[in-house]
Amino acid sequence: VLSADGVIHEVFAALDRICANHRIFNADSVRGKKISDLFDEAVVEGFIQTIRGALNEGKVTTYEYGMQSVDAGKHWFEARVTPMTDREDQSNQVVWVAYDISSRKTFEEAIRQRDGILKATAHANNSLLTTSGLDEAVNAALVEIGRALQVDRAFIFEVYGSSEDEFRNFSAKYEWQRTGSTHSLLGNPSLRDAPFEQFCPGWYERLADKGIVRIDSITTESDEQETLRVFQAR
Repeated sequence: VLSADGVIHEVFAALDRICANHRIFNADSVRGKKISDLFDEAVVEGFIQTIRGALNEGKVTTYEYGMQSVDAGKHWFEARVTPMTDREDQSNQVVWVAYDISSRKTFEEAIRQRDGILKATAHANNSLLTTSGLDEAVNAALVEIGRALQVDRAFIFEVYGSSEDEFRNFSAKYEWQRTGSTHSLLGNPSLRDAPFEQFCPGWYERLADKGIVRIDSITTESDEQETLRVFQAR
């Protein structure tokens, strides 16, 4: 329960985890405080505007907002804010009911990214089909893919060797960088005619099976950490 100027009169959370992660450790610790005592200016401004909007219009108002938690990243909430009236039918407080919609927002973001990648793929295919010159076409396609994936760099390497031969080489062939602030892989002599299995152990089988290899900086295997280092990635 919040007043028009953001004073907390009552608070309750169905999940203690949500409270603890957002600086409300228990109800007694925040009753009588202003939300500006707990949250940063941007959060407070959105809260006050929503409270005053509900009071001025005299009806339920909805508001989506995100809050950075202490240990679990960002939580997203949908608030339904209902004006409270006193005996004289005056409204100066609201009931703020917040629903955790983090899972929904994660799903929506995944859909947005998927749609962006599909659109970029279509543009990349168009570049490959309509741009004269192989190098220009591939570079244009890489621009579309790199921007859609929101990565710092995208590159294509060629793997060659017979299907019966377990020993394959690879070379970096094309590269796109968002800012150009890192050294180009194309100029790295160690990535020309390099032994593929030495630099990317197990990748050939994984690419043939799933079509994708995903690793990151928290990977514990030392060989994959070395792969990240070679490709100047994280």
